[in-house]
Amino acid sequence: MEADEKRKKKEAAVIVPIVNGDSILFIKRSRNLKHHSGEISFPGGQLEEGEDYRDAALRETREELGIEPESIEIIQELPDVITMRTNYHVVPFLARLGTTHLKPNPDEVERIIVYRIRDLMEVERCIIPGFYYIYPMPEGVIWGATARILHNLLRRMKSMPPGGKPDRVFEVLPSLSEEVFEKKGL
Repeated sequence: MEADEKRKKKEAAVIVPIVNGDSILFIKRSRNLKHHSGEISFPGGQLEEGEDYRDAALRETREELGIEPESIEIIQELPDVITMRTNYHVVPFLARLGTTHLKPNPDEVERIIVYRIRDLMEVERCIIPGFYYIYPMPEGVIWGATARILHNLLRRMKSMPPGGKPDRVFEVLPSLSEEVFEKKGL
């Protein structure tokens, strides 16, 4: 395999699922998977031939969690990230799940984990400013591309200007935006 071919970016997409209006759903990936095994991540994966990012995120979420695309409301696309070690270009989509009846695929998902957004905001640790963040949680450490996607989302929530018109993230999380204002004294 040529060096250029080896370093060619692989395209992937994930869903950042909001549940109960104040929490984010993650998966702990099966330890049997070739890439990112045992890691805490968002549902999603690599694009297949002819797919766009949105369709890939919905398909992968259906395969991993048993949720039909009709039960996933895509709110908006979030800033993309690149994985350093595996060279994936990942496009995340913020979404609201229309169901809590999940059927995780044991070949891909070891377990489902749900964290409250306020807890995630409190545990973030910056390793390299602007680049590398971790979230030490009871079930393991959220790191890498998942942590960068999460950091970008939480940063938007934390920096919402007082009296400013909220973007769609805050339409999904109205109780959280009020809590953030109260915490910041805004």
